[in-house]
Amino acid sequence: MRKKRAIGRLVAAIALALGVATSPATALASGFQDTQGHWAEQSGIIDRAVESGIMGGYNEDSFGPNDPVSRGQLATILWRAAGSPEADAPDFADVDYDAYYGPAIEWARSEGIIGGFDDLTFAPDTQLTREQLATILWRYERSLGRDASGDADRLGRFPDAPSVSSYATEAMAWAAGEGVIGGGGYLAPQGGTTRAEAAKMVLVFLDGGDAQPALLKAHFIDVGQGDSCFVELPNGQTMLVDAGTAQYGGRIVDFVRSRGRSRIDYLVMTHPDADHVGGMAEVIRSLEIGQVFAPAVGSTTRTWENVLDALAAKGLTVTPVVSGVEVVRSGELSVRFVAPVNLVEGATNENSAVTWVDYGGRTWYLTGDADASDLAAAAPGHADVLKVSHHGSNTGTSQALLSRITPSSAVISVGAGNSYGHPTQAVLALLYGCGASVYRTDLQGTVSSFCDSDALWFSTSPTEQPAPDPDPTPDPDPTPDPTPDPGPGLETTVYVTRTGSKYHYDWCPTLSRSKNLTAMTAAQAKARGLGACKVCNPPA
Repeated sequence: MRKKRAIGRLVAAIALALGVATSPATALASGFQDTQGHWAEQSGIIDRAVESGIMGGYNEDSFGPNDPVSRGQLATILWRAAGSPEADAPDFADVDYDAYYGPAIEWARSEGIIGGFDDLTFAPDTQLTREQLATILWRYERSLGRDASGDADRLGRFPDAPSVSSYATEAMAWAAGEGVIGGGGYLAPQGGTTRAEAAKMVLVFLDGGDAQPALLKAHFIDVGQGDSCFVELPNGQTMLVDAGTAQYGGRIVDFVRSRGRSRIDYLVMTHPDADHVGGMAEVIRSLEIGQVFAPAVGSTTRTWENVLDALAAKGLTVTPVVSGVEVVRSGELSVRFVAPVNLVEGATNENSAVTWVDYGGRTWYLTGDADASDLAAAAPGHADVLKVSHHGSNTGTSQALLSRITPSSAVISVGAGNSYGHPTQAVLALLYGCGASVYRTDLQGTVSSFCDSDALWFSTSPTEQPAPDPDPTPDPDPTPDPTPDPGPGLETTVYVTRTGSKYHYDWCPTLSRSKNLTAMTAAQAKARGLGACKVCNPPA
């Protein structure tokens, strides 16, 4: 280990040539000839950097705001910010410890803030990229024992996020969340860092960061011909709206857990149809559940009874849904029901619980299988994201609705293979015609949207617009589409009565008065010589 060299041996001429004064210059930006009109001068960044002593000019007339920042210079800036402490660390062969940056590099290495490319090489004059500078600040944050976690989903806001190196992803997510980087709407991770940019980033860091708003994340889970939307609210709570058919309950539970969650604070069942609540029993059994919401409509299907049994086993009750019931209000976040206004006796789709989510003026319209006319009447205004009603059937979307809510994006939760004619060409034509970006779970799998109360972005790209339909106008008096549980072929669970000759889905209306049902697979039912019901059309 070498002996300590006196800091007084620094060569002032070398220091000034590299743009870090031996003792920071006292001149303010108004005295630098090369900063006049520069954004960093107008915002006071350069004055603050000089006043705080972390940076100086080359001389009284020159700061070099657009010059690159090297590794040695950044080490010196942070060292000064730390109070110029003494440190003891092994030498790098390529570092002149008599130079201005010598003590700073020694300190940075001892603290684990800036390492070398190997045990011998530091490359003090190498220019820093923006992701390298962010990573160094992230390491410094951790060395101080502070929370340096970040949300990688936040990076999706920036179009150049794919160019972030894998080693820097966590650091860049932290830096973006703290406002250290990304203020201009881009990350430019591979771009060089100028002295003005470095001054701003370091000052934001030293100020304790500029924490950005928490994210709202709405995930439209791929559950085939069904609906399920898992929402991670910015207040830390969660909401699940519907859970697809029974076969998808485990998938939803796995998805929720993959997001690091084990609790659903608000569980919403839009209506009792099996393709919306079939997976709820598994969700209720597997996760911690807070408050449960559903419209007060009667149902005697086995699926609905399974859900009620699961709720009863946990001592949970259902809060009836009507327009005006508020789920949560916290700061800029509001979640409330806007429908149903009046329950329609004997109906399911028409009584769908319709949820309106507002976060800082960004809005989601979660529609269940509600009719387009009801949705148009209930909508508070513009919807940034529309969950297209009834899987894109003609009953759930109309020109009047789209004119009312002017959706920026639309998500269609639908089974593969154009199940039951969903989505219809007429609805697609209406959505594309109003300028909405369209996302589909049958084509893209789970679709996720993210919002920081300002910008809103998706994790996938919109689908391409289909060829124009020769008759894009929906039938003015359409026949409602069925909402069956398609299931995975002959392995689908079906139900038979004690004396019946047919097998059925549990939602089949012919079973509404039947009791003592027996569950089996469609294959087992066929092996017994039973036929498929012509009303609900299970796999034959």
